[in-house]
Amino acid sequence: MDGITLTSSSTLTSTSGTSSTTSSSSSVTESAEDAYELFLSVLTTQLETQNPTDPVDVTELSSQLVGYAQLEQQMQTNDYLAALIQATAEQTSDVALSFLGTDVAYGSSAQDYAGGALTWTVEIPDGAQAVTLEVVDAAGETVFETTADSVAAGSSLTFTWDGSLSDAEGTADAGTYSLIATAAASDGSTATLDASATSRATQVTWSSGEPELVLANGTTISLDSVIAASAAA
Repeated sequence: MDGITLTSSSTLTSTSGTSSTTSSSSSVTESAEDAYELFLSVLTTQLETQNPTDPVDVTELSSQLVGYAQLEQQMQTNDYLAALIQATAEQTSDVALSFLGTDVAYGSSAQDYAGGALTWTVEIPDGAQAVTLEVVDAAGETVFETTADSVAAGSSLTFTWDGSLSDAEGTADAGTYSLIATAAASDGSTATLDASATSRATQVTWSSGEPELVLANGTTISLDSVIAASAAA
């Protein structure tokens, strides 16, 4: 099996990505402060210009003061919310940066091939004795097939394909390829397994407004797409 790497390892640790959106908290705070200043100005003007013989009704004044207290409370809530959003955004960025240099499995089997090698990760279920691996092109045609025998149930199987063809010399044309993994049990039953594309995280970008991972295979993914990650071999 020239150029093909099959590695059985312990199950990759699942990692859920957390995404956050940094809102324009400063504009919200400024808007609330403007409203607060306007409220005080109107209330002060009303008290200064009231008729001494016909002062502002106590009930009305109490209602206005309650409104002031509610506005002040809302402003404090906005400040707390802005701080929470900022903290969440910073935490999400730290999580994204922690993926740099790791091999990331993400929720897609399709990968673009332009030479080099492609890697997939397959989780092996209980009862599986062997796994058939088929690399298919965008048209669904099988270009390479191999079988991994003596797989360990409960482990993860890492499969690397270098573009080799099963029925021809040379390597596959550039294009999009996916992996179909089928597990066979001792009783003859089979089951299709989920195959996740795997590539090394080389960069973090904020071009979309949220941190995203740029992978060695040229794919850019969100943190929500990350299924698992492992230290680079």
